[in-house]
Amino acid sequence: MKYILLIASFNALFYLLLLIQKKSKALHDRILIYWLSYLGLYTGSYAFYSHYLFSEYPLLSSGFISLLMLHGPFLYLYISSLVFHKTRLRKRDLVHFAPFLLFNLYLLYAYII
Repeated sequence: MKYILLIASFNALFYLLLLIQKKSKALHDRILIYWLSYLGLYTGSYAFYSHYLFSEYPLLSSGFISLLMLHGPFLYLYISSLVFHKTRLRKRDLVHFAPFLLFNLYLLYAYII
């Protein structure tokens, strides 16, 4: 399983490098750059540190798993920028990241209590 995750991380980072070299970047390209960088780093770190995180740090592992909640907002922003030909993000578009933030605040609150 570790090798499959490392291959996935390499693919995401490779496509990220290809996308960074593109001359003119539209909004959907920038969203995809952020998504691929997040995906490559998350998958690579999960491949290397998952066995250590889950046994030693249960709160950190919950926060690490909560990063999976970011795929939905990235996918929504990417597709909506392609379909509606958006040129920039508005503040109300960032509300889709609220469940991720609220869940991590809840984890922090639960840890403190």
